[in-house]
Amino acid sequence: MSLYIPRLSKRGATGLMTSRLALARLATADRHGRPHVVPVWFFHVRGKIVVPSPLNTLKVRNIKERPAASLVIDSYSGKLKARGVFMEGRARIVTGPRSRRLNRLVHAKYLGSKTIRQKKWKSFMSEDDATIVFEPSKRISWDFTKLKL
Repeated sequence: MSLYIPRLSKRGATGLMTSRLALARLATADRHGRPHVVPVWFFHVRGKIVVPSPLNTLKVRNIKERPAASLVIDSYSGKLKARGVFMEGRARIVTGPRSRRLNRLVHAKYLGSKTIRQKKWKSFMSEDDATIVFEPSKRISWDFTKLKL
């Protein structure tokens, strides 16, 4: 007997992807095919997920060489209180003025618009000189809170 896993509603998935508290985990593959998974801040915009990053990171190098990537956004608050969205797709790197605008959206989401104007945070944010733009082609969601066990 297999267990049916309820899916998140479209509204629930959107809520999770726009939550100010949610982190994502981005998976890329290195040159040997080994997975490289990192927690990331993100912003959901027009069906895409944008992630700020320093240009010299392994995740950026992996995407430049192999654009296939996966991303998970989920929440867990104990026992069967778990919901999430898993996505597969392609990623690309954006730099320059567009990258700075996109990264500002992400930083404002997590830090707040007042905080990002403070000098100490400007230097922190300036390290993110690239943006990963992830375009999902496949989505799978789950919502264990709907299970009737």
